[in-house]
Amino acid sequence: MTHKILVIDDEEKMCWALERALSQEGYQVVTATRGLQGIELAKKTEPSLVILDLKMPDIGGIEVLKQIKEINSNLPVIMITAHGSIDTAIEAMKIGATDYITKPFKLEEIKLQITKALHLFNSENQLNLTQQELGNKYGKIVGQCDAIKEVALLIRQVAKTGATVLITGESGTGKEVAAVEIHKASNRADRPFIAVNCAALPEQLLESELFGHERGAFTGATTKKKGRFEIADKGTILLDEIGEMPISMQA
Repeated sequence: MTHKILVIDDEEKMCWALERALSQEGYQVVTATRGLQGIELAKKTEPSLVILDLKMPDIGGIEVLKQIKEINSNLPVIMITAHGSIDTAIEAMKIGATDYITKPFKLEEIKLQITKALHLFNSENQLNLTQQELGNKYGKIVGQCDAIKEVALLIRQVAKTGATVLITGESGTGKEVAAVEIHKASNRADRPFIAVNCAALPEQLLESELFGHERGAFTGATTKKKGRFEIADKGTILLDEIGEMPISMQA
């Protein structure tokens, strides 16, 4: 699948540079040099991600963000800001922006942010995996050694409980597979399985992403947002890379 990226920036050189660099990465890029033009393109082109400058000549970046979120509340938006506007950028994240980057920035930096944001976008679109889809994606744990048999036994045992489970292991050893198997073997199997990559979420966005917020909860909160815990109600939530979360959030 080719992702379409909408760049909204009044600097034509910035639009050109991003279009050239991101096109080389395989993205389809659409650009706008005015906020209102960007809003119209967001409606017509259905982008996978928006890169939005905070300062626009015709309409402020915050207002553009609000209108884009009304079009598609799940659409990831990366804000571009000058160093002195970081507080405003954080305000934008409370409204629904996925992340922000300060000028000047290296192309590799924004490419990394795009990858993370699209990962979140794809996760959002796959939140309510059915039991069959989970089975197709992960299959069953296979193996005949004593260690694998012990893991399979532990999965069956903890699946019968409603206890919180801590899964540890080296990268690539199948922690998420084990989490899915616990879900499938539990009495919550017909409810949602929600995986959250905590390492991919900016610190300023964690609380809103996990717990959501009500309309009017803070300045700029124009719509109600369900948190991942609410979406996973009566199901299972996997907090992947929880050790990367700030200590205050872990508590």
